[in-house]
Amino acid sequence: MFARRLGQVVGIGILSLVLLESLLQVGALLVRTTGRTLSVNAAIGDLRVLCLGDSNTFGIYLPEEESYPSQLEKRGNEIRSSRIDVVNLGYPGTHSSRVLANYRKAIDTFRPDVVLLMVGVNDAWTKSIEAATEEGGWGLIWSFFAAHSRLYRVYLIYETGRYDPAKLTVAKSTFAPRSSRHREEVVAAGGLPAWLEKNSLSMEDLEIDDAIAYGDTRFSVGWQAKQGGTPGKETMRTISSNLAEIFALANQSQIALFAMTYPSADGFYRFTNDVIRATARSEEMPLIDLEKAFTVRCRGKQPCRDLFFEDHHPTGEGYAVIAEVVADEIHARIDSSDSSDGH
Repeated sequence: MFARRLGQVVGIGILSLVLLESLLQVGALLVRTTGRTLSVNAAIGDLRVLCLGDSNTFGIYLPEEESYPSQLEKRGNEIRSSRIDVVNLGYPGTHSSRVLANYRKAIDTFRPDVVLLMVGVNDAWTKSIEAATEEGGWGLIWSFFAAHSRLYRVYLIYETGRYDPAKLTVAKSTFAPRSSRHREEVVAAGGLPAWLEKNSLSMEDLEIDDAIAYGDTRFSVGWQAKQGGTPGKETMRTISSNLAEIFALANQSQIALFAMTYPSADGFYRFTNDVIRATARSEEMPLIDLEKAFTVRCRGKQPCRDLFFEDHHPTGEGYAVIAEVVADEIHARIDSSDSSDGH
């Protein structure tokens, strides 16, 4: 008798969940036909932005508060009526394949409304890594459910709550410096490889794991150097393929992803920016062209001494320009769209 009643209760519970999921899916379909979308964080009045990339996102040589994600959060909260939280998952030396490998975990952890992606310049001199694969059929089923279930999204509204920056920790590594002294040493040595050799360190087979954590969730970051280091067709294909895959994953989760060119137009940066633009056009990815914005600020000639260090990483003032450009783009493309939908 008990087993029968338990079976009935479980059956009713499952049926209720199925019906609720069906109602939510119908509602989502109606929302899509009107051109409006509702994110997890929109339900609690916030906008959450996730910044993915390398040292140009991390804010190398500078205090954390001078990085563009930190300045974007400050500026965004000055021009928006509701709160904006900005998460910085940038790390020096990052290969585009590592961003792809960490993408699902990052999305599940932070549930962003907007993703800002600036990566690729390191692909010429660092090794690609393999993205983690799901183990067995259940992993694939769960991935599909998490990406498409409306009931799961409702659950996330209550589970994620507000972003807590105190829970985000970044390892203090020699290869993720936040001091001007380190920058001066690297420049004086003639670049990072020469600086490493001078200090009896090797780029070969360097791998830094679990350097970024949010609570109990850890993200593998770091890099491994490879021989050569000259960008070519293989590098171009790698960058383009990884960007396209990340964009496809963002579309599956209905997340607004913006590809961004690097602010510098020098050497590898120019090469990478051309690939980013071409990929954005072919994949119809929204693009924020920072190189173009900086060229305008520099009156047609880069680099500007006040906006770039000697190795073409942005200064604090340079990151302020990035924050200004990106905040204005988000306000124009996201906030204005939401406002017009409400009328």
